[in-house]
Amino acid sequence: MNPAHRKPSNPFAVHPLSVSSAIGYEIHEFLAWEALLLDSRRYSEWSALLAKDLAYRCPGRPDAERSYNMSLWHLRKQPAVAVTALTRTHRFVSNVIVTHGDCSDDFVVASYILVNYSHPEDADTKAFSVDRRDHLRRASNTFRVMGREVRMGHISPETRELVGLL
Repeated sequence: MNPAHRKPSNPFAVHPLSVSSAIGYEIHEFLAWEALLLDSRRYSEWSALLAKDLAYRCPGRPDAERSYNMSLWHLRKQPAVAVTALTRTHRFVSNVIVTHGDCSDDFVVASYILVNYSHPEDADTKAFSVDRRDHLRRASNTFRVMGREVRMGHISPETRELVGLL
């Protein structure tokens, strides 16, 4: 391959407007739909959006000793246990930037997620934000999440259960 045409290792190293605005809109709507499914606790519908061989990473902060990694098995089993105690959870998806992946039906997506939630025993709401990178693939009339990397600051014990649902 001609070096001038080689893709950079960071897909966002070049201007990301390599996809049409229609595809960018579809992907933003897909991410908003995914957030709505999670906020509505419709986990079986949400789970259907994930590829069976999903690669999911949630590394710790660069100065942390360990990364927090989660398997797809843990992701699919977790919601019934972890989120039932939460009364309200809202995920806000913003700053969505889309570029092409390795083929025409693959997309690399950068976004920010703001999660706002409240617990029944706590009158205060809590919020945290994450930087997310997704690998999406078009599948029929929707997309599948093939890979996801979530980067966030400190992962406190009370929010650790939510990490898989970002």
